[in-house]
Formats: sequence, structure tokens, C-alpha cells
Amino acid sequence: MLDNSNFTFKSYNTKKATISATGKINAKTVGKYKIKATLKNATGTSVTKSGKITFPQPKIKVTVKKKKAIVTWKKLKAAKGYYVYRREAKGKKYTKWKKVKNIKKNTTVKYKDSKLKKGKTYQYKVVAYNRKNKGTSAIKKIVIK
Repeated sequence: MLDNSNFTFKSYNTKKATISATGKINAKTVGKYKIKATLKNATGTSVTKSGKITFPQPKIKVTVKKKKAIVTWKKLKAAKGYYVYRREAKGKKYTKWKKVKNIKKNTTVKYKDSKLKKGKTYQYKVVAYNRKNKGTSAIKKIVIK
């Protein structure tokens, strides 16, 4: 393990991310950040690292009951609301994503979809959003029997 006590650290944009004296990065918002680590008592010995902080992804679960899909996910503190998307399989390909619900409150973490057809395969994803940013969930596939 690297001994970070021999380094000084600097964040170029403290609105996006800060860095502690021990080198731990604290992400404040989504976006790009740049961090510089300099070896103490050594001239010209530094490393600059850039990275990207992405919006968190809600973990989703889809269950099927009587031709209805129930999409649930864990609430994200950073989210203002969620978009629920669905697409249908057409042979080996899928249709374009269709927004089936805009959930404007972060208190709702469930969506029931009853507009499904027997024998069809669907995929769902949930996109969390706040005022400035969006993220997306993993995609879950279901088959209506």
C-alpha cells in the first residue's frame, strides 16, 4: 500500500470533487475532475489524473404477474425523479426505447406496466435524474408467458 503522507494533493475544481490530505477523493457532483499529487520535498515530481464522476445507477428488479411487469428500484438520494423506459423484442433486435413513465418525485420507486402482450419479450431501464444530470440503470429483460 502506498504511503500517501509523502504527497500533497490538489483538486482543480473543488465544486466537482475535493481530495483529502491522505488522497481520498470526495465526489460532490457529476462531471469531470482533475487531481494533482505532488511528492513532498521533490521539485517537479507530480502526477495529474483526470476522471469522470457519473450519476449513480438505480439497481432495478422486474417481476411479472399476470401479463403485468412490476419494475422496482432502490431510491437514490441524489435523484429528483426517475424515467422508466421499455422496449420490445422484434426478432433478434429491439425497438427503440420508449419512455413509459416520468416519476417526478423521489419517493416513488415502483412502476406497474399492464400494457404487455402474451408471448412478447420486453426490456426495462430506469433513468434517475436531478436538475442537471441523468444516469441510467442496468437493463432487465422479461418474457410474458
